[in-house]
Amino acid sequence: MFDRETEHGILQDRLTAWEAHQTTQSTPPDAEVQQHFSDAWYNLGSAAQAAFTYDDRRLGLFDRAIALNPDHLKARLGKVFSLNYSTQLPASAIFQCHRDNGMWLEQKFSGKTGDTDSARPASERLRIGYLSSDFRTHSVAHFILPVLQQHDREKFELYLYYNHGSRDSVTEKCEQLADRFFTVNQLSDTALHRTIREHRIDVLIELNGLSEYNRIAALCQRPAPVQISWIGYPNTTGLSVVDYRIVDAITDPPDTSASLSTETLIHMPRTFSVYQPADELPHPGPLPNLSRGFITFGSFNSMPKLNEALLQSWCRMLLNVDSSRILMKNIALDFPEPRRQILNLFEAHGVDPERVDLRGPTGSQLDHLRTISEVDISLDSFPYNGTTTTCDCLMMGVPVVTRAGQDHRSRVSASQLTALGLNDLIGQDEDSTIDIAVALAKDPQRLQALRTELPRQMRASALMDAKGFTRELEARLTEAWVEKQKMNTSA
Repeated sequence: MFDRETEHGILQDRLTAWEAHQTTQSTPPDAEVQQHFSDAWYNLGSAAQAAFTYDDRRLGLFDRAIALNPDHLKARLGKVFSLNYSTQLPASAIFQCHRDNGMWLEQKFSGKTGDTDSARPASERLRIGYLSSDFRTHSVAHFILPVLQQHDREKFELYLYYNHGSRDSVTEKCEQLADRFFTVNQLSDTALHRTIREHRIDVLIELNGLSEYNRIAALCQRPAPVQISWIGYPNTTGLSVVDYRIVDAITDPPDTSASLSTETLIHMPRTFSVYQPADELPHPGPLPNLSRGFITFGSFNSMPKLNEALLQSWCRMLLNVDSSRILMKNIALDFPEPRRQILNLFEAHGVDPERVDLRGPTGSQLDHLRTISEVDISLDSFPYNGTTTTCDCLMMGVPVVTRAGQDHRSRVSASQLTALGLNDLIGQDEDSTIDIAVALAKDPQRLQALRTELPRQMRASALMDAKGFTRELEARLTEAWVEKQKMNTSA
């Protein structure tokens, strides 16, 4: 029985052999065969994207799929999405790739893009559409549910377009909060475009960006006069037909970030999103260090967000804090090959593997939060930060040490920590981030205070002020709509 990594290697060898064989043939392969092999390379790229791997391997696999089928939409989007994990490309190059991809998408999928009628009666509610695959148990639900619950229903009419086939209790909550709820995963892009236009949506907010289950091709057809990207993607969509992206001054500093976005940036006054924790929260419990006698660092971000340079910096932290340990938990750590890679890397940089506790997924969100409570300090991923993970840790009284980069993907945790007044936990480079983590590990009094105070600070902060945030959001959505009306009038 082969493990998953071995199976992937065998398939990649077979595909490479097939490509070599094709170069010796006088006639091109059948189109159906070519599509089949293009899909295989895409699947390998997706598997690599979910693993602990390197930029060039991920990108190379997607490139092979695209070479066989230049119209392979999922491969193109997978390649651009994978750039968010890149430790090698500068933010400007990643933006350029998004913009180039956006131009290809619009050329490929744009249809009739005329706006719907903008002459709305003053007494009529503004019609807001939310398009997402994540109206279910998903990290995005922590940020959209509180907004749906707080929308002013006298002024706004909510249409939810759900692009997924499964339903759960979160789906039921979302449906109850909507004026109208539609499951659209079976609709073609053209049919989805037509449906949204027929509903006369004024402002369409998409929550996927280029992530899985997106409907970016439908957005290219301009189903709504105002289109906005928010929450579910840590970068620009690259599309000119997406008018705005919702951010804040920390995630996207106004003086530098306009050049990294094809959308006009809507800067929220406090924070770009609002968080709602799980319905059931375990008690944070005492600081683990008190009973164990050593510091436990923690990492709860997904495997693709981890990389060799990041783990090397964590090795330096461990080596500078006597007897310290690290607990790492994500779904990929259920498999032997990622575990081997991680342990070998720590050992290669001087950390005894006995100091590294690797865990796979737990059976419930409650168990996941209990695992978080086992650590003293959480270490954020870089350059692709955590979002829900950061908030979950803070709610459990676990401080998060992050490093701020140059673009949205690497500044989200900085935004969340700033909202709590914890700017001193934000490093600006590798050395300063290590220094912060080591100093915090050597300050048990502060760690104990944070253990007690962080849950209260979270509840009192802008990160959990759902009503205030939603009023701020509604004001900006209205401004965007009014601006669109002005443009139509002057045209």
